[in-house]
Amino acid sequence: MKGFVETSISRHIADGVAYSRDACATTSISGPPGIGKTFALQHIAERDRNAVYWSVPQARTTLKSALKAILDAFGYNIYRREHTDRLWDILEDMLPGEARLGYYLIVDEAQRLDLNILVDIVDFPARFGLPVIIAGNPELLKRARAHGAAFDQIASRCAKNVILRRPLAEDILSIAVDFDVYGEDAREAAIAYGLRTSIRELVFMLKTARGLAERGPVRLPEIKSAAVFHKGGTDALALLKPAA
Repeated sequence: MKGFVETSISRHIADGVAYSRDACATTSISGPPGIGKTFALQHIAERDRNAVYWSVPQARTTLKSALKAILDAFGYNIYRREHTDRLWDILEDMLPGEARLGYYLIVDEAQRLDLNILVDIVDFPARFGLPVIIAGNPELLKRARAHGAAFDQIASRCAKNVILRRPLAEDILSIAVDFDVYGEDAREAAIAYGLRTSIRELVFMLKTARGLAERGPVRLPEIKSAAVFHKGGTDALALLKPAA
């Protein structure tokens, strides 16, 4: 996209972040992949100097590496051989002060964390006075439900749960307009594609269409060519047909 486009999804995310910050509480944000969670959270973190953003890596994250990553996110460079207990001591000394300055923590891709680590993090508001937002795909809470004790602890510490749904047609249209998609037929095709795939796939396709259009507006032929390119065949054209 040429810039950030507000959607119903980004508004729900912003509301959840604002609630967590104002109530000094933990908010969980979950929804299907590819709907723009990460993009919206990164946008918030870029615009708000008090937001501290950490995306959990795919590699296995131990409690020690998680605590170090959080300290790194706050700008504290920690000697990597520090023991876990020492990292907790540093957090105890540091996070209450950061909270008093108005900072808050966003943990993205939180479903990758071990549940016991997640329990510790969602307790940061009570323990340190630091608001926390945990965000991820539906596995974020689904996996926790399979472990009753862990889920009870996580659920009891999340003051607000934001469950995101798939994008609306209006959301897709806003993104299409941002890419200079021109003409009712082209916009209807973009909406159909976005509703049948995801915002992520829509953006990939429209970036290609934007390149094919060069300096002119994106019309239906460019969208068709871009969809075929990304899906690897003309079967992709069925994704562009508006629902009956």
